[in-house]
Amino acid sequence: MTPTRAGSADEFNVDRVGLLGGAEGRIDDLLDALAILSSRGISLAILLGDLGIPWPGRPSTSQLRMLTGRLTSHGQRLLFLAGCHDWVPMLNDRSGLTPEWPLGGIRWISSRVGFLPNGYRGSFIGGRTFAVFGGAASADRMSRAIGDGWRRTGVSSDGDLKALGRKPVDILLGHNAPLDLPEIDAVVEEKAKRLPPEDLQFGIDARAQFHRGFLQIAPSLYVGAHYRQFTSDAVGYRDGGTGFWSNVAILDQLEGPDVSMAILDTRTCSLEFLDWAGHEVRTPKAVSKLTMDGTGRWMVQTESSVHFVDLDSRYWERIPGPDANPTLGRNAGPLRSLENFILGSNGYLTTSGDEHAEYYWVRTSMIRHITGAPLGD
Repeated sequence: MTPTRAGSADEFNVDRVGLLGGAEGRIDDLLDALAILSSRGISLAILLGDLGIPWPGRPSTSQLRMLTGRLTSHGQRLLFLAGCHDWVPMLNDRSGLTPEWPLGGIRWISSRVGFLPNGYRGSFIGGRTFAVFGGAASADRMSRAIGDGWRRTGVSSDGDLKALGRKPVDILLGHNAPLDLPEIDAVVEEKAKRLPPEDLQFGIDARAQFHRGFLQIAPSLYVGAHYRQFTSDAVGYRDGGTGFWSNVAILDQLEGPDVSMAILDTRTCSLEFLDWAGHEVRTPKAVSKLTMDGTGRWMVQTESSVHFVDLDSRYWERIPGPDANPTLGRNAGPLRSLENFILGSNGYLTTSGDEHAEYYWVRTSMIRHITGAPLGD
């Protein structure tokens, strides 16, 4: 699979792409993952950071040759983006390179292995567009410091934000994670207990920088890695006054026990998840919208409150947060109507009235999460 140029972006004529969690330089794990994808007919794989080739002070020619040979035997190509264990200064250095290495294009380090720089954009068969925004902070940055600037090279810069631009895409591929992902937030909180304050802040700043890029292009789907934790969720976000929602998947590292691979259907933007052994892992379908035609009991988290919506018994309850605006009506009541309960939007509902009013209406703040609520809540 070789991309063709479509205007100013590469077009990949594939309907399925393999996505891989970080390798952290463990080539054996990467080779095993590529073999699994090959058995499933995948000719293009994208590693979401941490290839670790090349690496300063460590010969990598033999590893690259072995990787290239294995890809050739499978009829595959591997693209990778920046993680926190990649030699980004070298990968971004065009000195001594041929004119065929375009500033914003794929940077082939062998006939089968190419680096995708931050801001890279392409498209797949059927017209789905994607962009790349890699990089993250490493907790062991001090032990990996080489020279005055090395420790920060894995973190995306303001220049990367500019290269990414603001044109929306269907798919964003990266290494870090956007904000407001409960399972990832729990990992960060656990790390905070054992990291020096300056290292913790370094990671917080790096994630905030990534989040700015994520908001800039409002992807319908984002896939990343980095946190040694798999999660898949649909989340509502706001960029200024504009809301949107995105399906977000964070893959485990390739050596991890959880979901570390995914197969992307480039026509539908759906994902098939695989564990380290290549077994399919089914996940609950994320919910992005509630309507009165639905069923079940749901917890709806907004920017300022938590709402419980029981579509079976037609009942609603609101638990205001500390920043919630006081309501002049009720915080609970029989549910009469439900409109625009969509992630990234302000929802509207009405409850049945009483002797004082025919009905009461409520406008929510922006909806962030919609999850199933146990009956006991």
